[in-house]
Amino acid sequence: MTPNPDVIKQHSSYYCSCCGEDLSAQPSFFTGKRQVIDIPPIIPVVTEHQIFDKRCKCGHLNRASYPACATSTVSYGENAQALIAYLSARQYLPIRRLSEFLSDMFGLSVSTGGVEYILNKMQSKASVVYESIRQNVLKNNVIGADETGVNINGSNNWGWTFQHPKATFIAIHPNRGYKAIKKIMPEGLQNNILVTDCWSSYFKTDAASHQLCTAHLLKGTHFSERKAQKPNMGNTNGTTNL
Repeated sequence: MTPNPDVIKQHSSYYCSCCGEDLSAQPSFFTGKRQVIDIPPIIPVVTEHQIFDKRCKCGHLNRASYPACATSTVSYGENAQALIAYLSARQYLPIRRLSEFLSDMFGLSVSTGGVEYILNKMQSKASVVYESIRQNVLKNNVIGADETGVNINGSNNWGWTFQHPKATFIAIHPNRGYKAIKKIMPEGLQNNILVTDCWSSYFKTDAASHQLCTAHLLKGTHFSERKAQKPNMGNTNGTTNL
């Protein structure tokens, strides 16, 4: 329960449930509370920007400018753009369902083309931050890397991950080979220790040093131990070959 509720509604008896006597003049005594948490209806707020002309005494006609947020006759504000980007990039809603969600939940009519335009716009805005994350990863002495399959519009791609404890950079590329690493990290990794599994593409990468990740080393060790301990069933002299 929250100590500071937004709305408090008090409930008292106005008449006796036994005899019907009027209780409006009787004092009330607090006996308990319950809280109901709900989300209020969320509706779009439309702000209209109007511009006016003013003529100076010198005869020059001065026309006011629209604010930077009003880029066209009708546009969507920063909060709407941020929500669309979040629902797509973090909640993985397809464009058509995202458009449907905005209409059903908020009465906000955004076409699929409008959603795609906003996503491309937000991608452009985020590119500077995206690159700063990549540079942050490159500055670390030790970088962990891995790749996994990603289906994009029915086509198989690869999600490449480069990370250290405080930053993770993910890039999509249609190739799983060395040329993908070269495209994503064109500077090379000469100043970094690259921690990976045994995928050959990583060992083609020019790094300060290469290190197999501990999980794969342990996995290899356990496999070798099991293989060594497996008895040779072809031996018939009563002994076990290791």
